Amino acid sequence: MSLALELHDLLKTYLRRHGVAAITVDTADAWRLDAAFTLPGIGRCRARNVRKGDVPAFHAFGAGLSERSKDLFSPYPWNEPEKLKGAFQAAIDASVNRVDAAYFLEMEGEPVGHFFLWKAGGNPHARAHGVEVPELGVAVADAWQGRGFGGLMVRILTAVARSLGADAVELTTALDNEPGWQTYLRAGYEYTGIIRNPQFVDVTAVAAGAATAAVWRDERQMILLLNETKRDAVLHYLAVKREEALKM
Repeated sequence: MSLALELHDLLKTYLRRHGVAAITVDTADAWRLDAAFTLPGIGRCRARNVRKGDVPAFHAFGAGLSERSKDLFSPYPWNEPEKLKGAFQAAIDASVNRVDAAYFLEMEGEPVGHFFLWKAGGNPHARAHGVEVPELGVAVADAWQGRGFGGLMVRILTAVARSLGADAVELTTALDNEPGWQTYLRAGYEYTGIIRNPQFVDVTAVAAGAATAAVWRDERQMILLLNETKRDAVLHYLAVKREEALKM
């Protein structure tokens, strides 16, 4: 199934609870993704790639996150304004250059969700172990939580990873993030262990030695296997990551 068709089916399933199916999908691949739908009485919702000029969109999204949400979703140095613009620009560059598959979920043009697959264009660290495993991140602005957007974005990223031929998708989540934990379990993710994870940076960049982190936290490591024939190799790779993190 093409990515466009899979996205259409995902949105159709999501919209069943609303009794509508006003869906538009204009998606060639993971790097040119544009999918929209209308929620009656709420507005037009759109998922689209992070693109050039999106620094204001990142700032607007961050403004919709509470301190608790920023703590749970920590790929950017939220509390270091002097570093924040550079981190956002790096995320934009990685998206434009097809390193990361990164997206915004917008409601009437305002960013209410941000989701990505780090190293979707190829993960050298994973490839060294014979597997292709991008890493997932998802967040929803506080005012828009409880509408199923988190689960929808996770499923969109799963479809993206599948379209790119990934063997699995990895994520980590804080030990006290019960809503996220339940969302990932419902999406089919399985728990693999506790990993010491860097905060407020691109985790894959730290693993590659291209960045450093001052703050670390124990988190749950989880995996969604897409290629069952690579299960043993994927689990070995994740175990190696857990061991390596302890040495950093």
